[in-house]
Amino acid sequence: MRRMVCAWVAIAACVLLAGCWDRHELNDLGIVSAIGFDKKGDKIQVTVQILDPSEISGVAGKASGSASVVAYEETGVTVDDAMGRLTVKAPNPLYLSHTRMVVIGEQMAREVGVGKVMDYLSRERQMRTDFFIIIAKKARATDVLGIFTAIAKIPGNKMYSSLETSAKEWAPVKGVHLVELINDLVTPGKQLALTGIRIEGDRKKGMTPANIDNIRSAAKLTYNGLGVFHGDKLVGWLNEEESKGYKYIQGEVVRTVGFVECGPKEYTVFRIIRAETKQSLRMKGGKPFVTVHLRIEGDVNEQTCDMDLSRPETIAKLQRMAEAKTVGILTRTVRRAQSLRSDIVGFGNLVERKAPKYWKAHEAQWADIFPKLDFDVKVSFHIRRVGTKVTSFLQEQEE
Repeated sequence: MRRMVCAWVAIAACVLLAGCWDRHELNDLGIVSAIGFDKKGDKIQVTVQILDPSEISGVAGKASGSASVVAYEETGVTVDDAMGRLTVKAPNPLYLSHTRMVVIGEQMAREVGVGKVMDYLSRERQMRTDFFIIIAKKARATDVLGIFTAIAKIPGNKMYSSLETSAKEWAPVKGVHLVELINDLVTPGKQLALTGIRIEGDRKKGMTPANIDNIRSAAKLTYNGLGVFHGDKLVGWLNEEESKGYKYIQGEVVRTVGFVECGPKEYTVFRIIRAETKQSLRMKGGKPFVTVHLRIEGDVNEQTCDMDLSRPETIAKLQRMAEAKTVGILTRTVRRAQSLRSDIVGFGNLVERKAPKYWKAHEAQWADIFPKLDFDVKVSFHIRRVGTKVTSFLQEQEE
């Protein structure tokens, strides 16, 4: 009897063991690589890029030049409503766990905001948090997701890898994940900034397979500047220089390139290898005064000037020139943020941490205080290496 009971227990345990009950074949899923959100009338339009497994795997007999993704779009009164309506168009259930990019149209970001979208994405159990969120600059998200991209078969993956690389190597862009975005939305005294993506060239031709048939594509997707938010709504844009200044102030520059003009159309170019930023606060006349301290290390990467880099005084002069230029960039960046009444630089958060009593008394008025806030920028620029030559071969050629 005891053996029989044990046998039944063993059988019951086997039944309860985890198995492949929730297994899904790839061909039975609509794998989403990118999602776009636009305002359409008083509703929200959702566009999804779904992978075509047969095209990606290179199945024999597939027509040359066929798209590796298929876009579907639908509108609804809410994001979830639109996603639900997509099921009548998509051939398979949508699978969101492989989403790499979320694109929000500029009109949507300005008039509706990103809050509703982020609420849906943060609640959806399929969504991971490692996708990037960007703004379609002067465009609709659905148009961005309709552009054929060269080299990378999957446009969403192309946008992801391009942003990931340029954020490290070229400071004016920034990769923002879901968690960071939500933190900026809820952190006291800190506003949000998101990278913009622009369609360059002929949009209509860019939406056809012919866009990738030639060496020079008719239309390309290019990251361009940072969008400035107040609350969850877009209020303006930073240009390339201001976007770089923002990244410096935030301490997010990994590597980048900078230059100083040392003569008419002559330049010394630096490869920035390290940048450290600190913000300090002191009360001045009962008001907060912020100082941004930036320390930069760089190598001379290119030189077209008639300057002898073996002389210490030349290095010192170049360092002073680089410091003055960088101070100007950071100052203009803060001034631009102040003109937009958006504290993307986080001065309010610094006040909240360092002067909590002042912050508690003035938090409600910070949107009016920040545009008039006094600040200072201090930059220390150090040239570490000048390369294998201390003079340009252009100088030697002239001699």
